[in-house]
Amino acid sequence: MRFDRPVRVASRDVERVWGGQRLRPADPPVGEVWLVSGDAEIIAGPGVGKTLDATVQMHGAEFLGRAWPRADRFPLLVKLIDAAGWLSLQVHPDDARAIALEGPDARGKSEAWHVLEAAPGAEVMAGFDKPVELSVLDHPDAHGTLVSATRRFGVRPGDTLYLPAGTIHALGPDVVLYEVQQPSDITYRIYDWGRAPSEARPLHVVQARAAIHPAIRVAPVPLPEPAAGQWVDLVTCPHFRLDMVTLDDEPALPYREGDGCHVLTVVGGVATISGDGWGERLGRHESLVMPARIGKYVLRGEPGSRVLRAAPPVPA
Repeated sequence: MRFDRPVRVASRDVERVWGGQRLRPADPPVGEVWLVSGDAEIIAGPGVGKTLDATVQMHGAEFLGRAWPRADRFPLLVKLIDAAGWLSLQVHPDDARAIALEGPDARGKSEAWHVLEAAPGAEVMAGFDKPVELSVLDHPDAHGTLVSATRRFGVRPGDTLYLPAGTIHALGPDVVLYEVQQPSDITYRIYDWGRAPSEARPLHVVQARAAIHPAIRVAPVPLPEPAAGQWVDLVTCPHFRLDMVTLDDEPALPYREGDGCHVLTVVGGVATISGDGWGERLGRHESLVMPARIGKYVLRGEPGSRVLRAAPPVPA
């Protein structure tokens, strides 16, 4: 099989009690749209009918390239989040704690958020604002102490936050964002803002105590002044990198061959991507998976269109 053209996958709506109506009007509300995930089925391009995970397991580096450090599954989960209410105060484990707490096949969850929409006064919480002894989690009313100790700050469209695994955090209402993360859905809830714990939304205080890294500090990074057609680095971490391009009448700087499999997502406007014998058009909130062997391609769009690229980490 020749992985010389883009792959489209089926997205998936995920209902959440805190979800809004800005991604998909629905009842119950859709809180997340998983644009690209390992269990997503390929609906166009090489490998139609298979999932991304199955494609990686069958074709490995031919599909992913050699830049991804662990190639036993598709290495990214890309989603959109629409929060109408507070998400739980929560933490995700790193790789080592995920394996210790969930088993040998588990993977940690570091993530990055890029804010697409935010109402005036919209807030998030991330990292502790003052020293905290995790033994506080042994007390029934621990949530009050943790909420008051967690840093709370406003966000605006264009802000980017990197949340390494082990960061205590909560996303506030009236925010729509793009998220890229390790391919894990392990979430340990500490406090759910008065929602009664249920089988679907249990609390995980014991696991959270083991997963939290209390020294992590987080701050939103405003979008750098965009230079049309040039990729701007937003996040570089051991698990992925995230950059953005703002398009104008000229094509964007070309993709660099050898960078490995990556995901393009249009977050504003419309973009066209064309290569040797193929062409694709992406509207707002649509994604393409670009296999490692895709070769050079040209990216154009309506002036002001914005494209995010989630790609392999920079080699150490």
